[in-house]
Amino acid sequence: MQDQAHAAGHRQRLRERFLRSGIEGFADYEVVELLLTLAIPRGDVKPPAKALIARFGNLRGILDAPVEKLRSVRGIGTVTPVALRIIKAAATLYLRQGSEGRDALTDPSRLEDFWRMRLGELRIEVFEVAYLDSAYRLLPDDHEGHEAVERLEEGTIDRAAVYPRRVIETALGRGAAAIVLAHNHPNGEVTPSRHDKILTRAIVLGAETVQLRVVDHLVVSAEQVFSFRRTPPVTVSPGILPHFPELDDAQRAAVGHLDGPLLVVAGPGSGKTHCIVLRALNLLLLKEAQPKEIVLCTFTQKAAFEMRDRLAAAARAVRYEGDLSDLTISTIHGYCHRVLTRYRHRTGLGHDYETLDELTQLLFIFEHFDEIIGPPTDDLYVTRWRTRWTAIEGARGYFDKINSKRMITTVLIGPSSVLSGRARERVS
Repeated sequence: MQDQAHAAGHRQRLRERFLRSGIEGFADYEVVELLLTLAIPRGDVKPPAKALIARFGNLRGILDAPVEKLRSVRGIGTVTPVALRIIKAAATLYLRQGSEGRDALTDPSRLEDFWRMRLGELRIEVFEVAYLDSAYRLLPDDHEGHEAVERLEEGTIDRAAVYPRRVIETALGRGAAAIVLAHNHPNGEVTPSRHDKILTRAIVLGAETVQLRVVDHLVVSAEQVFSFRRTPPVTVSPGILPHFPELDDAQRAAVGHLDGPLLVVAGPGSGKTHCIVLRALNLLLLKEAQPKEIVLCTFTQKAAFEMRDRLAAAARAVRYEGDLSDLTISTIHGYCHRVLTRYRHRTGLGHDYETLDELTQLLFIFEHFDEIIGPPTDDLYVTRWRTRWTAIEGARGYFDKINSKRMITTVLIGPSSVLSGRARERVS
């Protein structure tokens, strides 16, 4: 009885002290004691308060701790951890409502603390958006139940499927002039993944087309916050510049361009090919792309061979250790032929047809010229071409697929107007 009376008196003295001077001057364990008195109606709460501090370090660590770990502390029981979660959730709601109608972005740390408290301890990855007005103030919740901070996606332990179009459409539907993006990393590491960078870039580019501003994208854990706004991405790998100091400002900008398509207009000898090679290498070094995701197209096969040699030499200079054999360097026609050959089984062609590149098509027509074109009439082949070579080049345009057994023509004009009688018999 005496112990209970002492405990009750201690509780009362803590409350009166708080009412007189607030939380200032309280030791960390005394603040925890105050909270525990709300959840534990009787008994001495000083020992469990000190045990919580010893286990989790401070009040923040206690409020961020999982319920199961809190319950393992002696004297806490099963109800108190739930009460502590309610207290944290109420504090988060207070921060959010305190930002409605105010310029919350004048204090970025306030915004970061809000999302760290809201998402930092979640065990699955979630993606949320805050909707702002033109003065960058948090919009109030509307009458249809839509919140100013909305959770758009929930995923697994390491991935939430987010679609840029949905983010932008939802923001426009809310009448937002600006948005802040946030998601958590349950593993505690807030360094943006390659997927995070690609997603952020896609949303920013899409938002710009409808005059919607993306103020920031935050990646949070229980202990840390990464801000895309405060930490601009490195656009040129540190491994490139020391080895290629001759790059001028315009060339560096081209090499480091990461946001969507880039049009470069420059004359002969201006270093266009050099910049294209270094841009591809830069994407690899920054892990913005994998070799199999890069296609470099040239006008001629000779230029493709030269570009491959340049890329290999640049990769050796910066000691890039990836496998460049998966990177495609080809003419546009060669790349289309490669794709068509690889995926023809998914088309109506199936495996009965053989795809031929441009040179092989010309050679095939040359070898079967008499069967396909036939003799001239009034010095013209098929009433339009004056020489055998122009006839071969012209006829090639009417052939989609050719192999040793079949010839299929594009019906731009009637087959009888293009092929000789013997070739028509062979097609039929």
